[in-house]
Amino acid sequence: MTKFDFLSVLVSIVFGIGLTHLCHGVFHLAYRRRLDEVGLLLAAFTFVVLVLNWWMFFGWRVRANWNFEDFLVLVLWALSFYGLAVALFPPGPEEGNNSDTRHHWFGIAFLANLGLDIVQTALLGTLFNPWYYLPFVGQYAICASVIARTRKPGLTRALAWYLFLSVLLWSFVVRRDFGS
Repeated sequence: MTKFDFLSVLVSIVFGIGLTHLCHGVFHLAYRRRLDEVGLLLAAFTFVVLVLNWWMFFGWRVRANWNFEDFLVLVLWALSFYGLAVALFPPGPEEGNNSDTRHHWFGIAFLANLGLDIVQTALLGTLFNPWYYLPFVGQYAICASVIARTRKPGLTRALAWYLFLSVLLWSFVVRRDFGS
């Protein structure tokens, strides 16, 4: 078993638990008829982001020299995706989990996730490949900051649509053939 194989098992478990938590949250709110458009869009965005980054993790398979820092950053990076799902659908009683609070914490979790994504991309050596990766992440950081701070439902709704549509474009056009 290579070091990548060893790490990929852990990362896959974390990503899988994140997807499970995300699906549970969507189904729970849908069953209770409390799933709104913004929650559904952010859940769909998070689903695509989780699956895409699980796919992108395969780029680490060619790494020859591993160290603890690589391992630690990748574990934290994977956990940050789980954090997105938990921020969007926090455990516990629903009374304290209104949509404004969930969106606020989702924005903060997304900012942390983006920071860790930049660090892991730099460690992989692909920070500037493609050249537009950093501007793309930067515009997501702006969206996450606005989502975390705003209490305007119309703005949050517009940003949720933007995030969802842009990640679809990124996934099916820009990053479609990665690792082929």
